[in-house]
Amino acid sequence: MPIATPEVYGELIDRAKAGKFAYPAVNVTSSQTITAALQGFAEAGSDGILQVSVGGAEYASGSTIKDRVSGSLALAAFATEVAKHYSVTVALHTDHCTKQNLDSWVRPLLALEAEEIDIEQVKWVVLMVLFSQPGQEQAYQRMEDLVFEGQSDALH
Repeated sequence: MPIATPEVYGELIDRAKAGKFAYPAVNVTSSQTITAALQGFAEAGSDGILQVSVGGAEYASGSTIKDRVSGSLALAAFATEVAKHYSVTVALHTDHCTKQNLDSWVRPLLALEAEEIDIEQVKWVVLMVLFSQPGQEQAYQRMEDLVFEGQSDALH
C-alpha cells in the first residue's frame, strides 16, 4: 500500500484512539531497515510508522557526508516506492527533534519548494515535531486543525 496521506493518517490515528492501541514505530537508517520494518509490519498484519532520527538521516546520506536533509529525503523516497508492494499502510515520521536540531533538519525540510515536496504531505511531519516540543501545545493544535480539517491555505 502507499505511504499514508494526511487523510489516511488521520483515519489511522482515529482507529488507534477508538481501539485504545498504538501503532508500532521503527527507526530506520537504510533501505535494509526500511525493508525489514515493512516486512515485519506485513507479517504481523499491522500498519506502522517508519521514523527517521537525526542520526539516522545523517547515516543515510553517507557516513562522511552526514546531510540530514538529504538522508531524510532519500529514506522517504525509498520507503514511498517500496511500500507500494506491501499489504499494510505506513506513515513516515521524523523522530523526536530537539530544539538544537530544528534549524539544521526540520526547517530545511519544510523550506523545500512545493515542486520538490507537496506541502500537504509534509504537514503531518510538523505535527510530530511540534508534539515532541514542550510548550508547543497551541502550535500543535493549530497544525492538527490545518492537517485534519482541511484549512491548508493558511500555510501557503
